[in-house]
Amino acid sequence: MWTKTHDALSPRNCTLKETTMVTLTNELAAPRPEWLSKIMRTYTNGEAHAFLLYGPGVNDCDASSTSLHGNLYHIFGSKSVENKPSRFDFDIVVRYDRNLGFRFLGYSEKIIKDRELFKSLVEGAKSDVESGSISSIRGGPSSIQSPAAAKSDILDRAKSPAQALRLLNEALTQAEVRLCVILDEIQTLCPRGDWATIGDNTTNAILALSAWGLDFENVGGLGRQFSKKRGGHIIVGVCSDKSEVHPKISMGSSQSGWVPVNVGFPNPAEREFYIRQSVLTEKYLQRVSIDFGSESANEDPAAWLAGATGGLSIRAIEDIRLNGDRHRILDRSMVQHRINRSISEQFEGQGGSDYLQVINPTHGLRDYGFPDYLVEYIEWFVRQFRAKKLRNANILEVGPPGTGKSILAYAIAHELGFKCVHWSPALTQSKWVGDSEKQLMQVLNWVEANLPCMMFVDEIDVALTSRDGGSIDTSGVGSKMLSILMPWLEKEEVKGNLLLVGATNRADNIDAAMRRRLQTVIPVLPPVTPEDRRAVLENVLVREQGIDMAQVEVPDEVVADGATKWYTQANLSILAEKAASIASRKDESFSDNVAEYLRHAVRSYRVDTVRTENLSYLAASQASDTDLLPPGFQIKQQAEIKQILKDETEYDNVGPLQRVIR
Repeated sequence: MWTKTHDALSPRNCTLKETTMVTLTNELAAPRPEWLSKIMRTYTNGEAHAFLLYGPGVNDCDASSTSLHGNLYHIFGSKSVENKPSRFDFDIVVRYDRNLGFRFLGYSEKIIKDRELFKSLVEGAKSDVESGSISSIRGGPSSIQSPAAAKSDILDRAKSPAQALRLLNEALTQAEVRLCVILDEIQTLCPRGDWATIGDNTTNAILALSAWGLDFENVGGLGRQFSKKRGGHIIVGVCSDKSEVHPKISMGSSQSGWVPVNVGFPNPAEREFYIRQSVLTEKYLQRVSIDFGSESANEDPAAWLAGATGGLSIRAIEDIRLNGDRHRILDRSMVQHRINRSISEQFEGQGGSDYLQVINPTHGLRDYGFPDYLVEYIEWFVRQFRAKKLRNANILEVGPPGTGKSILAYAIAHELGFKCVHWSPALTQSKWVGDSEKQLMQVLNWVEANLPCMMFVDEIDVALTSRDGGSIDTSGVGSKMLSILMPWLEKEEVKGNLLLVGATNRADNIDAAMRRRLQTVIPVLPPVTPEDRRAVLENVLVREQGIDMAQVEVPDEVVADGATKWYTQANLSILAEKAASIASRKDESFSDNVAEYLRHAVRSYRVDTVRTENLSYLAASQASDTDLLPPGFQIKQQAEIKQILKDETEYDNVGPLQRVIR
């Protein structure tokens, strides 16, 4: 393994300075970014020499505060790396974008030297550029050269894509000088669009880049003119959003030779390295108090912060550091605020944190009054999952609305010690073609950055609708989202590190292939017996109404079958609120006579429980284990319940006159 000794590249201004040399010892070596390792591995194996970098990390820096371009230079261009294989020893690292034209990476003397060397490589194309025979692409400079331009440097004159690509093509056809070519904002060269409308110049640019990617002999280094030991050239395109690049380039190596590489958020090891080296330093801890809550009092602060900042860029973690420095305290709320802000920024205009939330649960299963049979089963499940014995046993929570499926999911995450990424696919759906799938990929990037974690998908049947007739997906969006999510769940880095928990009222609406990946089906039912309802009400009165347990009294007639049978947990919570409001209207203290106000509330508060009852029986019939059902619960046939629910729906959809006739 060769040591990384690199020139420091400022992530703020991307300027290399020879005087700022940084040597990282083996003990303090920053983890290499995963995207860079993938490029090196793929290039070394000869699988590809053209790479499309995209994702939220392209404008970020790594754990050693080195930018993307700095990392590319250190690996492919820097001459100060010890024991570097000759295959990664490139002579010139050149950048091109439509705005600034050609630029070269390195210290000042190397930049001047590389610029002159590159100009000598493109002499064959000089006459074309000077004569203006190459037209510009999509509004580039005119082919008519001014007298001042005619006297300027050939690289200064070749800012338009058509002229620049002509020079690059000339440089890439020679084998004496190895090039690392970086195409910034590649979507401006190869924008997404129909072939009939994008224009000839853009078409030529797309075809040129595709030809480079597929030319393993003359560009990739397999031809006789190249040294087998050193290899050929490498080309790297950079953009934030892959969907903005023409599919010819972005669809993968089989189409154009270009390999898409996701530059995601920093992984836990990268975050912890950066936090230890640049955030929670000895000097910082002397002037800033750290308070991450009583739950993490015995945990290493750097390890806790690294776990809590999943899905944040290095720059965002730096913002947290500065915020703590400003207030002389760094606490959990500051971290959560920066996470929420980051989500809003990334998903701006798409619902933001309305449909994606990163939650650090603070209560477990026994804090919410869940029945013992359910708590005991889930505690066993958690132990098995932690022991890596349930790699594919994801959970599907099924039950009527208001039974506490979301709260149960958060409690499971707390028992696991995981943070919970809560995704609401109903808010992800977009009327624009491709937007829903794009947003799903952004969500999965967030989840992957937060591993190990639990992903809670509320109303999972909305996004993952059945393809076998269970529901109608006329747009095909559900099928496309399934085709993205299911392979992602099979990734090795995801299995065992992610617990997927879905919640739905109707499990039969979910695609069959997806249901097979949700092996543990937990019916989340209303409290069935009077004692269960009493336990829920007592928990609500203490936790939500602030009543002292010694003052809590729930009369038998309030929880009797004739009064509150099939009331959900949400219904019972409303019942307690109603009792408190009755006391308030009388200007009396609720805690002084809890029982009497509950009796009054149950007489005035009525709930239609027919649908709740039917959905409960349907959920019970879908349980993966009878131990997940209340003791003595009588299961009904699914077909019978589905017919009742179908009749209910048809009845609700007709007018009053038709109801009378029926």
